[in-house]
Amino acid sequence: MVRASDERLQIGHDGAMLARALLLGLAIALSACKPEPARVELVDAPAAGDVATEVRTELARAHQDGRDLLVYVGATWCEPC
Repeated sequence: MVRASDERLQIGHDGAMLARALLLGLAIALSACKPEPARVELVDAPAAGDVATEVRTELARAHQDGRDLLVYVGATWCEPC
């Protein structure tokens, strides 16, 4: 004889097993996802003209691409460290 409460326990147990299996599958799938490595792009300042305009242009492009912008200011004889 199976009572209604026994059926609910069985369904609950099966549901819990299904939830565990889905969570395990999700964890395995997410562990395979690797973030894209950071990419550094060097943009030379114009030899003549307004550097601020170039920075504004690159800042707008970085925002559009969802990236950060680093402005390196250094001597002409010194490579970026």
